[in-house]
Amino acid sequence: MKEKIQKLLEKALDKAISKKSLSNKENIEVAESLPQFGDFSSNIAFKLSAKEKKSPQDIAKIILDNFPKDKDIKNIDIAPNGFINFTISNQFYLSKLKHILNNKTFGKSNIGKGKKIILEYLSANPTGPLTAGNSRGGFIGDVLANILQFLGYGITREYYINDYGKQIETLGKSVELRYRESLGKKVKFPKDMYPAQYIIDIVNEIKDKDADKWLKKNIKERTKYFSDFAIDRIVNEIKKTLVQAGVNYDNWFSETSLHKSGFVKKAAEDLIKKKLTYNKGKAIWFKAKEFGDDKDRVIVRSNGEPTYLLSDIAYHRNKFTRRFDKAIDIWGTDHHGYIKRLQSALTAFGFKNRLDIILNQFVNLKENGKEIRMSKRKGTFVTLQEVLDMIGSDAVRFFFISKSNDTHLDLNINLVKEKSQQNPLFYSQYANARINSVLEKINQKELKLDFTKINLESLTSPFERVLIKELISFEDVVLSAGEKYEPYRLIHYLISLATAFHAFYEKERIIIDDKKTRQARVALVIACRNIFKNVFRLIGISAPKKM
Repeated sequence: MKEKIQKLLEKALDKAISKKSLSNKENIEVAESLPQFGDFSSNIAFKLSAKEKKSPQDIAKIILDNFPKDKDIKNIDIAPNGFINFTISNQFYLSKLKHILNNKTFGKSNIGKGKKIILEYLSANPTGPLTAGNSRGGFIGDVLANILQFLGYGITREYYINDYGKQIETLGKSVELRYRESLGKKVKFPKDMYPAQYIIDIVNEIKDKDADKWLKKNIKERTKYFSDFAIDRIVNEIKKTLVQAGVNYDNWFSETSLHKSGFVKKAAEDLIKKKLTYNKGKAIWFKAKEFGDDKDRVIVRSNGEPTYLLSDIAYHRNKFTRRFDKAIDIWGTDHHGYIKRLQSALTAFGFKNRLDIILNQFVNLKENGKEIRMSKRKGTFVTLQEVLDMIGSDAVRFFFISKSNDTHLDLNINLVKEKSQQNPLFYSQYANARINSVLEKINQKELKLDFTKINLESLTSPFERVLIKELISFEDVVLSAGEKYEPYRLIHYLISLATAFHAFYEKERIIIDDKKTRQARVALVIACRNIFKNVFRLIGISAPKKM
């Protein structure tokens, strides 16, 4: 309805301009109103006032004089400040409610039919366990994938394993040093090593299996084995943690495989063939500035080793050779400066505007008013596994996506554990439990009503109207969340829906003698159950029947 009103206002404005009653166009915005002002409102008259040199009220009157008639709009009035307020007919809301009752997947669409998207998210370096601080992108990506699939897109979820390069060498050296230390050898532990407990755990596994066998091998062979062993163990632990978190993947793609298959080397060769590189010293530089970057970039170092950028270029070319229409990457904000250089390379290869990058801020954990610090190198970080064990996957999923991707998230562990209205997850799941409690008390015949013929005219109270409006808005919310890559909108919607249901539940008796009203209210509760079920499924949290 919001989009419909917007289009009607556009028609009215165009008509007024064609009649020369007005001269200027302006972007038209329609927003939901507070109940006392109707259902929707627009500030278009206020926005045009300065350009037209007329009062907002006079402009609003001109727009309404040219506004097309519409059966779904019951009333239109002009506020003293010139805002145009729209009240929608009850019949419109009831017809939409009936549609929800007859369509359990209300909100689902085929807008993305035939379009293939590869969505890469989290992809943390396999040099240690997933930390709570940098794992947020995994949940944003997983829920976004659910939403886009709900909208008809073909989605492939991918985790990119950065198992190549200096950080992997450092991992192997860290294990090698701890291994020798554990066998009584004196070692000096450099600052850039990984000193945390998980390294010691890996060493203990190697010793249980091989004892001091690796002391007899040369250091190169020993370190290579240790790095491979550590990566395998860490990646397996990451997979187990993500399974518990409900974060799903279709592919686990190894960076090493890119190098072995020649993709990385070919990316450099193709840029050279296109005459998009030059040599400076012994390094090879990509002419990134020609394609929108701030400066040119090194793709092959003076020692002949490819840079991380070249690997990333090769990886994203590989995505498009797999015939995806679009790639979406979710990165931490610390990679912000990397966007232009990758986009410039893809543009050079003919993939302009086919990669969308979403940046997400990190998570700060707080308990008893104090921040729980995280540092992988210092070994004092809090792992995602620990947080999952502490508060459960429902809470982690709910709160990790509860704010805009680009907003810092402070997670209050004390609040998350509360079983009260102050905890929005508890409050939302409690609404679902109340729905099931009501339906358990209803005669089974009434649960099998013919929703194509049911009379809903008795649903006229303000609490019923607000609840119906919330149910209907799910369609717009899920579409907006998908198109704007903003899964947090689902959390905000869930809280609003729960609030509307609790208000209805507490103010309106459902099981009453009046059959017509009782059946209409039961139907409303069933519609709520359907929408709650869809929202919970998209977010990936449970819908408890009792609490």
